[in-house]
Amino acid sequence: MQRLFSTFPNSWPGLALILLRATIAAPLLLAAAMPAWSRGPPLGWELEVPGALCGALLLIGAWMPLTCAAAIVIEIVLAASEPVTASICATRAAISLSLMLLGPGAWSVDARLYGRKRLNL
Repeated sequence: MQRLFSTFPNSWPGLALILLRATIAAPLLLAAAMPAWSRGPPLGWELEVPGALCGALLLIGAWMPLTCAAAIVIEIVLAASEPVTASICATRAAISLSLMLLGPGAWSVDARLYGRKRLNL
C-alpha cells in the first residue's frame, strides 16, 4: 500500500491535505444527510449511500486510492445527471483525482496503517 503514495506530508502540507479531504467529504456527506424535499431531483440510494460512505472515509483518510476513485465516479455520474451543477461536480472530481495522486497526508488512518516506520537501533 505504501507504494501507492509518494509521501505522507506533515506540517502545512499535511494540513492542506486535510482541508482538501474535508472539501470533498462535506458535499458527499451533506447530499446524503439533506432531506429529499430541500434539494433538486432525488439522487436515489444508489448514490447517497456510497457517497456518504466515501465522504466518511475521505474525512478520516482511509483507503484513499479506492475512496477517491469512487468519489470521482460519483461526481461524474452527478455531473451527467444534473447539467446545471456539472462544473461544480467536475471540479470536485478533479480535486478527488489530485488527492488520489498525492495521498492522504500524515494525519490520516492510511498514514497510521501504511506510513513510513522509523526504527531506532
